This record gives sequence, structure tokens and C-alpha cells, in this order.
Amino acid sequence: MKTKSIFCLAFLACVAPSFAGTTIRFDGTGLGKTVDWVFNGHAHSTFAGQMLFTDMVSHTAFTSYCVDLEHFISGGQTYSCDTMPTIGDPTYGLAGSVYANSQAGVTTNDQGAALQIAIWSARYGLDLTTNSGGAFTLDSSWYSNHSSTIGQAKTLLSLGANNPQNAMLYLPNPPSCGQAQLGPVPEPASMTALGVGLAAMARRRRKA
Repeated sequence: MKTKSIFCLAFLACVAPSFAGTTIRFDGTGLGKTVDWVFNGHAHSTFAGQMLFTDMVSHTAFTSYCVDLEHFISGGQTYSCDTMPTIGDPTYGLAGSVYANSQAGVTTNDQGAALQIAIWSARYGLDLTTNSGGAFTLDSSWYSNHSSTIGQAKTLLSLGANNPQNAMLYLPNPPSCGQAQLGPVPEPASMTALGVGLAAMARRRRKA
């Protein structure tokens, strides 16, 4: 009976999603460029691309992309957030998949901006072909003058829709304390190692 329980625990350690809280600090921006966009009728001109953070609990740096146009943050700001996987989530699932499929391949400013636009499009339902949708659209002049970036964003959006992948959502708690971000799923190798270790322990106990 004990052996079965340990094997179950080992299996869960490998596949169970992680739901936890942490504190993150916004350190600055990486690859990307300024994009003009409109949200709920208000025009904005902001950076679109990689955002650099530090997880203050694990003391690790990570690169993320914004998935939240309702809140703004500034350099050095620290805030608490809940973390959860995005795969299958009705609100953030597609945006997370877009991020997970393409974030590792970003090497230029234009690619960084294209990925951010694709993530915003996935989150807010923007049709990039017509530049129309819900509360979020790109500024019409910017859209017309950046066809290469838009084309890349369309490709990344399609890749995410056709190849579901998991990302980690950093959701501010409370929502007003920061800005929701998409980042890498933390330490999948560590979770697998834990599961393998527990399975090995179970085998030793069974032999004993």
C-alpha cells in the first residue's frame, strides 16, 4: 500500500500543474520596439517586446511578455503575483501557447515586437488581417507602415493556435498591484527529477 502511494506521488510530481505565489521585480526591457495601439478608445505608444524580471523568491532572472493592457508598471517595481499554467485556460491559453512556441527564437527587435503583438492579439481577440476586433487594435497608421512586423505576428499567432504549449502566467495579486506577464514554466527538469527520485525510493522500499 505504501509503495502504491509513493508511486502515485511520484507520478503527480511529474505531471501536476503548479499553483503558487511569488514576488517579481521588473528590471527593464530586452528586444522589442515602440508600438502604437488603442485600447478601449485610448491611444498609447509603448514598448512591445521582451520584459526582464527577477523572481524575488527563487532569486532567478527570467524573460517575459506582457499579457495585460489594463495595467502599467515601471522599472524597479516589485509586486506579488500568483503563478499558474496557461494550457487549456479559456482566457490565457492561446496567448500562453503563442509565447511558449516562439519566445526562444526571438533574436531581433522586430521579432520581439511581433511576438508581443501576437500575444496581445491572442489575449484580446484582435484579427491581425483586418486590424479589427474587441477592445484592442493597433493604430491604423502604425499598422499600415509595419507590414513586416504584422506578417511575423500573424505567423506566430497561427503557430500558437496549431501547436498548444504551456507557459506560466504571472497574475498580480491584487490585480492593481502590477501587470500580468507570461513567462517560462519554472524548473520542469526539477519536477521530473523529483518524480524519478520518489519512484526510486519506492523501488528500494519494495525490494526491502
